[in-house]
Amino acid sequence: MKISGFLGTLASVTPSLIISFVTAWFDVFTGTSILRPQYAGHAEQTGIAIASFLAVTCALLFRTRAADRLMTTALKLLLITVILGTFAIGCSVYLNHPRSRVLQELVVPVWDLTGAGCIVAATMTILFATMFALAQWAEPED
Repeated sequence: MKISGFLGTLASVTPSLIISFVTAWFDVFTGTSILRPQYAGHAEQTGIAIASFLAVTCALLFRTRAADRLMTTALKLLLITVILGTFAIGCSVYLNHPRSRVLQELVVPVWDLTGAGCIVAATMTILFATMFALAQWAEPED
């Protein structure tokens, strides 16, 4: 099945599925060790804002990319998401035990950055995975 014309172009560059998916699951990271509880809402909103901007930009730039390259990009972003999520959880576990004030002041900003980065990477993973699925669906059948 081939998507063509205006609707095909619109479907290939509109990340509305991604944005609606992410905003529908807005609280998915709240209450986890990936984000600090007192700043979870702010970090989620920042991550979603950055990811939304990147999703629109990447959807426009990579709309004609081959399906296998989209899959490779999605898998790399999934790996980045897992690494950032693991690192953020590690920061949380590390700070669960008594630490000096200086050490806390060093680890907490890293935790915030990796948490927001994890949200951005997760959103971009979903974007490229969706673009891969649409590219597979749009390829002509032989």
